[in-house]
Amino acid sequence: MNYPPYCPNKDCENHQFDHPYRTKWYWKKGHYHSAAAGSPRRFQCKKCKTIFSMRTFSIDYFTKKKINYKRILLFLVSCSSIRAMARALNCNTETIQNRIRRLSRNMMAASQLLTENITPHEKGTFAADGLESFISSQFFPTNINILVGKYSQFVYDFSYFVFHRKGRTTEEQKKKMKALYQEVHFEQGGATRSFMEILDSFSRIMTKDLSRSYILDTDENKIYRNCMKSHESIRFFMSKKKIRHRLTHSKEERNFQNKLYAVNYIDREVRKDMAEHVRETERFGRNSNNAMERFGIYMFWHNFMKPFRINKKKRKYRTHGEAAGCDQKSIEKMLNSVFSMIIPYSFVEKKISVFMKSIWEHRVHTPDGLNRQEVPQFLIA
Repeated sequence: MNYPPYCPNKDCENHQFDHPYRTKWYWKKGHYHSAAAGSPRRFQCKKCKTIFSMRTFSIDYFTKKKINYKRILLFLVSCSSIRAMARALNCNTETIQNRIRRLSRNMMAASQLLTENITPHEKGTFAADGLESFISSQFFPTNINILVGKYSQFVYDFSYFVFHRKGRTTEEQKKKMKALYQEVHFEQGGATRSFMEILDSFSRIMTKDLSRSYILDTDENKIYRNCMKSHESIRFFMSKKKIRHRLTHSKEERNFQNKLYAVNYIDREVRKDMAEHVRETERFGRNSNNAMERFGIYMFWHNFMKPFRINKKKRKYRTHGEAAGCDQKSIEKMLNSVFSMIIPYSFVEKKISVFMKSIWEHRVHTPDGLNRQEVPQFLIA
């Protein structure tokens, strides 16, 4: 990239993604020397007079060490731990966390920009369910609710909450739970809040094409049924018979004929590919915000980079995103920039879902504190 794509001042009229007037809205202001980046070119906006350089738009802005983001992604989706990544890339774990934080925000923003104008090719059928895991210890189980297109297996949104441990426990475990739970805070109504956010996304998808009826497949969880009845927009569409809530027993065989196949498929892939969600894993997440950043990266990789079908002879689409209705050229263009150019929060702040916004601002609820780590201001400005 040899020209600035937009003015970094979010209050300037030249602050537009992929600015069309590439050579008219700025002046060239020479170069400056940087030990980390060589001699980046400096520019000044003609409108607001902001001075900036090409380094301002780099995903490596304010970094001292160059690390390959594509390698981080490949490690992340092939069941590697953070410490294993750090050993392979010859850096410390804090550096890996920092690069994941940058990459996750870029990918969440790219996902929103790619899907905001599409009408999904799902024949009106979607599936939603939760993936159970844990954070910090198995005394803090978590649930990641996921909304998936039935035919494309494209993940449209996800949400998350932490809850009390359930099931049979020994007396010693009960004592430990009691001591732990006195020191931490659990979100009240987290399960309801999480699924209501999924329904918000489902409602937004519906409004793109109101000429057809929709089906939402879930299991028989009472919370799902209560949320469907209490969500204002969904309740209205159900009264107009635009939505059918189809229930499937959670113990039915998980094969291709199962109506929850799409979301069961995502469950299986996540447990296979992400170290912290492998059952009985020793490589578990320690912080909810960091865990959701990694999950956001995985969802982008699944939607826009992973092959839709392995068999090339029978493969109609390259990726799950194309199967859902995203333009192939737009995906390729975004992939060229998502590993190098930072996508600012201001471009997607009013477009992303409530939960995505909480990830971006590092506000995802963690039982022992909302946020242990500071996020660089330029990532959330």
